[in-house]
Amino acid sequence: MLKIKTIKLQELVSKAFKGASNNKLKPITELICIKVENNLLTLITTDYDNYLYITESVESEDFYAVVKVNQFAKLIARLTSEDTILDVANNSLEIKANGNYRIPVEVDVNTGKLLKYTDPLSNENIETAKKIGYLTAEDIQTILRALKPALATTVAMPEYANYYLGEGALATDSNTASCYGKLMTSTPILVSPQVMDMLDVYTGENAIEIREFDSNDRLLFIGDNLTLFGYKMQGADTFAVDKLNDYINTEYPHKCKISKQELLQALDRLSLFVGEFDDDTVGIAFTQDGLQLSSRQSNSVETLPYIESAQIEELHSYVYLEMLRSQVKAQTGDAIDLCYGEPNSIKFVDDASKVTSVVCLVSVG
Repeated sequence: MLKIKTIKLQELVSKAFKGASNNKLKPITELICIKVENNLLTLITTDYDNYLYITESVESEDFYAVVKVNQFAKLIARLTSEDTILDVANNSLEIKANGNYRIPVEVDVNTGKLLKYTDPLSNENIETAKKIGYLTAEDIQTILRALKPALATTVAMPEYANYYLGEGALATDSNTASCYGKLMTSTPILVSPQVMDMLDVYTGENAIEIREFDSNDRLLFIGDNLTLFGYKMQGADTFAVDKLNDYINTEYPHKCKISKQELLQALDRLSLFVGEFDDDTVGIAFTQDGLQLSSRQSNSVETLPYIESAQIEELHSYVYLEMLRSQVKAQTGDAIDLCYGEPNSIKFVDDASKVTSVVCLVSVG
């Protein structure tokens, strides 16, 4: 039997729930393993490929249960009692809080015994995994905010559907490229978006250790009360790191500063005038009067004043609206540093977060 503060249990379950993909075609992804061994509570969930372990020290006798994650998580989230008691009896997980509740424990259909949850870490010696880098909670948040919009979403470029971690963090879909200029790993690796999304639950003060196993393609992320066992994605050796870095580090001849809020508001208004045959493209022009945004049919034209500008050289082109908007949203400051003057792209520079993003300009007929 385990007695635990309800608020603490809710925090742990909320984190563990992020690891469950709830894919009905893969039953294990709909389950959560709840176990206590040697006064350590562990919650395990999976999306079938990656396994998330959330742990907490407790004072409790050992117990083990595997139940449906949706019902369990939703019940725990709705509790308001100060404490919650968990126990396993009569093939049920008994929960005592505001009332008494029973959730059926999963049973192995082949043996009739209580289901044993797949635990891949039980077959691995963690100490044999080589430390190759670190991720802080702030790093994870920066990558998800600034690099996620640049990930490829098509299978035509499988390596670019993942985050590149090495001397920095990179993401690109060939139209947009974003770089987080901080050392991530000593060995370049590709990390799937699913792994990075799971790591987003991390709130520990210490950095997460990134480890890799020499014997397989598995990665291990170890932090305060969190362990994630995931795959190392293929393609790190074909990721165009040098070309992307050269592209991102290109010096642009002109620079201006624009209000982030005003730019977002203008893009929201402009989106109302983008027709179905416009291919999501809008006009963008750097003029003497300010940054001009316009629809293809010229039925929406706005000019935003520069906060700062120097040596303005007029440039008229086109850009994908949603691509531009996603990069504007990713900037951290109230004002955006926007570089231009290259014929095929513009660049966002966010010095505060060490993030640089390049957005391709579009040729239209």
